[in-house]
Amino acid sequence: PRFSSIDFTCMRSLSEMGGQFFLIQIMALVTFSTDNFIISHFLGARNVPEYTLTYNLFNYSLLPQTILFAYLWTAYNEAIARRDIVWVRRTFDLNLLVGLSFSVAAAVVLGVIAKPFIGWWAGKNVVPSSSLVLWMAVWSIINGFTNPIACLLAAASHLRYQIIYSAVSSVANIALSLYLVQRWGSVGVIAATVMSYMVFVCGPVYVDARLLLVRLKRVRADVPV
Repeated sequence: PRFSSIDFTCMRSLSEMGGQFFLIQIMALVTFSTDNFIISHFLGARNVPEYTLTYNLFNYSLLPQTILFAYLWTAYNEAIARRDIVWVRRTFDLNLLVGLSFSVAAAVVLGVIAKPFIGWWAGKNVVPSSSLVLWMAVWSIINGFTNPIACLLAAASHLRYQIIYSAVSSVANIALSLYLVQRWGSVGVIAATVMSYMVFVCGPVYVDARLLLVRLKRVRADVPV
């Protein structure tokens, strides 16, 4: 290796892309890891277990998407490189439909069994309220909608706009959580997350993905055969 062989243009491009992924992960960490601190501070640590157990239980509605995420990311990336945008669009639509359908079905089942299951597993002292279960079910459905889209955007390295609306959502989520936790209890924390995502993420991320597919199709059409 020689210093003169280093391509600083390529290095800068990789650093910028890596920085964007890093920022998105930081915002996700802020969004998903502050709930317990807020509940513990305002309501006391005794209220954290029922929130955490319910949250973790509903995460199982995303299990298939979690397993497939890395594989689809790689497949999308290769298909985009080969300009097979028809496959990308078809696979994305199928993944979005199947993933969202599974999340809805799983959320309904988990919503029915959540209270008796948590009571049996951890004791009656940590059984969540019906309103907490309902908001968690809605949150799992939102994740079932946004995760397939995030996979496509990540595979296409299309992250700039995602950083913007994710940052706005994170700020809104924390502000709403601080406000609602004092009025609704632990339910207010997950309600704040749902509201901020529905307003600042769900619509923009879907439009962003559709515009990306249009742009990729246009680029493919411009490439000479």
